[in-house]
Amino acid sequence: MTVSRPTVSQGKHLPLLIRAGVGVLLGAAAVWWLLHAVDWRDTLVYLSGASKPGLAAGLLLCAAGSFAGAVRWKLLLHGQGVSARRLYVVQNTGLGADTLSPLRILSIPVQLFMLGERDRVPFATAFGSLSAKRLMDVLVNSALLLAGFLTVRSLWPALLVVLPAMGWNILAWTGIVFMGRLGFGGRGARMAGPAGVVGKRSGASARLGLATLLTFMSWVCIGLGAWAASQSMGAPLPIVAGVSIGVAGMVIAGALPGLPAALGTFELTFVYLAGMVGIGPAQALAAALCFHAMIIAPAVAVAVIALPKEVKSPAQIMAAYRRVASEVKGQLRPSLSAAHGSRLPED
Repeated sequence: MTVSRPTVSQGKHLPLLIRAGVGVLLGAAAVWWLLHAVDWRDTLVYLSGASKPGLAAGLLLCAAGSFAGAVRWKLLLHGQGVSARRLYVVQNTGLGADTLSPLRILSIPVQLFMLGERDRVPFATAFGSLSAKRLMDVLVNSALLLAGFLTVRSLWPALLVVLPAMGWNILAWTGIVFMGRLGFGGRGARMAGPAGVVGKRSGASARLGLATLLTFMSWVCIGLGAWAASQSMGAPLPIVAGVSIGVAGMVIAGALPGLPAALGTFELTFVYLAGMVGIGPAQALAAALCFHAMIIAPAVAVAVIALPKEVKSPAQIMAAYRRVASEVKGQLRPSLSAAHGSRLPED
């Protein structure tokens, strides 16, 4: 009797399929809970009566946060001749592609492909800037969350949920960037920390400081967008709590596998945290839906316009994804081999 064995291709895709399956289960469970635990008629009432100026203010704040992130990226790509406007399109196309994907693995490959194909940014430089800005994001949003949650006493119990998500993000990106800076893997596309990306040329320290400030401004603007969305629903959410809950929703939903656009897990996080400061489920859900739309709708709109112009075939993005996976694996392999006292098997 012949026992069939999974092919190499199947083995490589198994982790992605498992992640997708877990994401569907988590997202479906979150949506199910929201459908059964929240009075949707009240939610619709809050949505229909939302303050239009409040919603406009929230949308502008989220857009300002996104553009601040693009300007920060330009500082990290100093000397490459890519405008902040172009980087705004690139980063939102990546976010939009991730939003439309059930696996949420397309953001980095899409951005790397766009920078390499049209802007001729070397892969190592683009990859290094992406790893650096992701590291800056997790460090800054973690600091904001910790300060905000410690300030709002009623949110203290939620630290049991928030701290693991913060720790996972920090360990993941600091570990990869640190090993890349040591040159593990020898693949030529070494990742770098923020200081390594801006280099040692004249004005590098000022650029790094400004990039850090812009990262802080970006996350504060996005958090204020959550607060504005809550105010538009009439929710008496204090500004520090609103910023903290908005940032926490993005961090926790981003750390978990889930449905496309983190549908369900994002809203559940927001409703749970808002409930801890006295906001009712229906009102909190209305605010969460509006804030979620403020984040993803512009990115999806940009992606729908830009992707057909920039990408001729899905195979191009998959090739970029395989290269990213190869580079990260190349960074990790030597350290894991040393830890186990043996060489890992080659693919």
